[in-house]
Amino acid sequence: MSDTTNVLRPVAIAQAACPLLTGDALVGLEKYLADESRRQGTADALAFPTSTAAVAAAVTAAREQGWPVTISAARTGIAAGAVPNGGLLLSLEKLTRVRGLRRTDDGTFLLHCEAGVLLTHVQQSLRNGSFPDSADWDAESLAALEELMDAHLFYPPDPTEASAAIGGTIACNASGAHTFLYGPTRPYVQRLQVVLMDGRVLDLDRGAHLAEEDGTFGIENADGTIAWGKTPSYLWPRTKSSAGYFSAPQLDLIDLFIGSEGTLGIITEAEIRLVPAPETNCAVM
Repeated sequence: MSDTTNVLRPVAIAQAACPLLTGDALVGLEKYLADESRRQGTADALAFPTSTAAVAAAVTAAREQGWPVTISAARTGIAAGAVPNGGLLLSLEKLTRVRGLRRTDDGTFLLHCEAGVLLTHVQQSLRNGSFPDSADWDAESLAALEELMDAHLFYPPDPTEASAAIGGTIACNASGAHTFLYGPTRPYVQRLQVVLMDGRVLDLDRGAHLAEEDGTFGIENADGTIAWGKTPSYLWPRTKSSAGYFSAPQLDLIDLFIGSEGTLGIITEAEIRLVPAPETNCAVM
């Protein structure tokens, strides 16, 4: 019997409030209305959620108001993807906890991060062999951290902007110079927590949810019924491509969200795979 399913079932989360800043409360926060594209936007409200539950509360409130939602974090993009055109601007910059570390049975190290954690923070912490949040980690994570200190690992994706947030790099399937050897972000994402636009939360673990051979998959509704859909049927080019949603036979549904630019859901947490770091680094011009 297969351990996989083609139906995504939302997970229950604790309720949380997320204040929305509106009107005069937005004065002085203009920097959040632009990113590295230098384009300036407008917003009816701005929110700074501190948890997945708070993100769910914010998007539920936006839906009730009929507002579009724009997702922002480190605002390092140059395509104006974080620039709002009215509605709710949802900043994930306070989702900055590294929540834990685990080592799988095959020896793989997986780092559990919130979406607002900066790439530079991850890489620096790995080099130092310590994480500021580790005081709050469980015993399994602390044991894995002890083993990590002798492992000399790193996280391969290296987009041009090293101060990008982990959630943003996953949302655009970021790549960089390391791509020639290690590939883009996608294969290093083991698990995602995603908030849908109706406030439901999905927990996606690689290999657990696969579309059928014809691309069919479903999402369970609140009343227990299933909303069915299909993954893209076009052939994905073998060369590097950022055009459209990812496509593959019997698509692993976590890959539908990686590279989707936040159009299908809001990434709030991720588990990323670490690999052995090269013994030496050099640059050639």
